[in-house]
Amino acid sequence: MKSVFISGQQTEAPCERCGKFVVATYGYGNIALADGTLVAHVMRACCDSCGEIVALAPQSAHRIRESREAAYKKRTSVRLPYELVDFLAYRAASAGGSGGNADLVLRCMLTAAAGQETKLGLLLSKLQDEILNRRNEETVNVTMSPRLCEVLERLKLASKLPSTSVVLRRLIVLADQEPFSEMVYDELVRAISMRGEGIGLGPQTVAVGTRRYP
Repeated sequence: MKSVFISGQQTEAPCERCGKFVVATYGYGNIALADGTLVAHVMRACCDSCGEIVALAPQSAHRIRESREAAYKKRTSVRLPYELVDFLAYRAASAGGSGGNADLVLRCMLTAAAGQETKLGLLLSKLQDEILNRRNEETVNVTMSPRLCEVLERLKLASKLPSTSVVLRRLIVLADQEPFSEMVYDELVRAISMRGEGIGLGPQTVAVGTRRYP
């Protein structure tokens, strides 16, 4: 193959430990980042003389990026009524994803809210819906980047609601109302297309109920 390095392929590279250019052999293994994060299955070239890592293959950049992102992400959870859990599954399916994407839908809601926290916070504080009085039966976990954590915190401050769980529950209800609903849908389509997911109805359209989404 021309686009990626193969295990056993050799190259020449400077080795700090040996103090000279050396022959190095590519192979998969672990590397430790400067912050201590351990990244597995990275294609790297090791000096044939001392074993020092002297080069990293560009093809493994995604593993390093994902490990860095995972190290800084925060995981939280929210208790929801069954109806809101079902709504998250419906929203994922309406955008071409699978019903088990509640975490992704919540992240897309926060992404859609970025930059308009003050406006949405006011809407959240005044939001009234019977569903908000239902018993919270099911726990949904969500993993957020530092940026989305900041969005959630700004929504909480703007709305003056007592907790981030209350904010998330109201944000889900708001995602069933225009124009926020369409903004969330657009983010979902983008996120799902990047992940290569689908529900088998073709790449162009997904039919849900009586509505057809482009």
